[in-house]
Amino acid sequence: MRAVSQLDPSQLLDEARSLLGVLRRQARRAFVLELTGTPKAGKTTSVNVLERFFSKAGFRVHVLKERAGECPLLMKGHFFFNAWTTCSMLAEVLERVETDVDLLILDRGFFDALVWLELQLERGQVTDEEHKAFREFVLLERWRRLVDLTVVTSVDPEIAVQRENLHLIVPREGSMMNKDALLDFNGALERAEKAYENEFNLLRFHSEADVKQSNTELVHELLPRIRRWADPEILVLPRDLVDAAMGGAIGDHTAFLDVEAARDALARWAAAVRPMPRSEAEADGSVVQLVGCGVPTCEGSFFALRRSLKDEKVRQYGEYTLWKGCHIAGFGGSSSLEAPIAAQVAQRVREDLYVAEKLEPTLLGLAWTPGEAHVGILFEVPVSPAVGRSMEQKEYRKQGRYETLSGKKRARAELATLGLERWSHAYLDHTKPPS
Repeated sequence: MRAVSQLDPSQLLDEARSLLGVLRRQARRAFVLELTGTPKAGKTTSVNVLERFFSKAGFRVHVLKERAGECPLLMKGHFFFNAWTTCSMLAEVLERVETDVDLLILDRGFFDALVWLELQLERGQVTDEEHKAFREFVLLERWRRLVDLTVVTSVDPEIAVQRENLHLIVPREGSMMNKDALLDFNGALERAEKAYENEFNLLRFHSEADVKQSNTELVHELLPRIRRWADPEILVLPRDLVDAAMGGAIGDHTAFLDVEAARDALARWAAAVRPMPRSEAEADGSVVQLVGCGVPTCEGSFFALRRSLKDEKVRQYGEYTLWKGCHIAGFGGSSSLEAPIAAQVAQRVREDLYVAEKLEPTLLGLAWTPGEAHVGILFEVPVSPAVGRSMEQKEYRKQGRYETLSGKKRARAELATLGLERWSHAYLDHTKPPS
């Protein structure tokens, strides 16, 4: 790591601008950053510095201000106070995370709520049952996993009190801004770090006296982490290997392999795939990216997923698709790619179509159009009748944070009249009706 004095702010700004291009092309939502820690540890100053820096780099930045000052409850630090601030914060995160925001900064968020919960348990303000219930609520995967990085700052209580009174004529001591309370808070902070280090991506940051240098170092730490998030490693294959497996298709004809041939190809490909940052894969014509595709079905019918007419993919691929898909992040060294891809497909369908039930994808085949950068591994993903009814005529997750996707259940015969994209056509032409 470079020394702080060696960090060039203009170079960091150039790095941020370069990162923004990757994020805008590839990220499905905003990068969510939480800052939390000891009062007067420099957290709010860091929030303001980060907002200005990333805005200067062109990012659309939204800051969720600390909600404590807005809470109408009189007793600060009480369990109800923590519940109010946490739920208010959660509502705003859900409102903002899939808009056109690039960077969402939480001035105290999910992890902070758990720190206060530890402190409240120690103070006898919550029962063991309340502690467990609230902890499990905050740790629900659906929203906990929306936070991509949590920066934890801490400072010695004496320094915190000095900073609080630095510009005051008459020093003051509040219910929180005193050495004993701050010592208790730091203890709760340490316990939370140990208890939840596997649930959160934590970055421990110690603010020094030189605020500019400290926050320059923080930006230096943040940029590569945001880049790894926006530009993850995905699995790719040599193009000639895919072309050979798919029968040497030519022109713009989309080739399709049935289940048995697809299963054989996936077993052989397991030894040839390799990870590559997505941005590099997009620029490398010698490789093909693996895309897992889930085709939701219900009682023999399909969900024709309709893109918004404002979506640029309509002109490129078509207005309708039968599948939701994802790049494949890895497969853990399995002897075949089928099972790990199926698991990632199930997760993506659950996320994008807001389905919570357990899904069991079944391999359908492989789709490949020569010259394209992706090969599709298609799976049927049956959903129950109750879930199917709930999915009818709904708008689902925004695509690329901009356009929506809606769905309507249709019989197989109806699909011929729709403007389906290539892989959906190939699937219908080469497979039997779903079970």
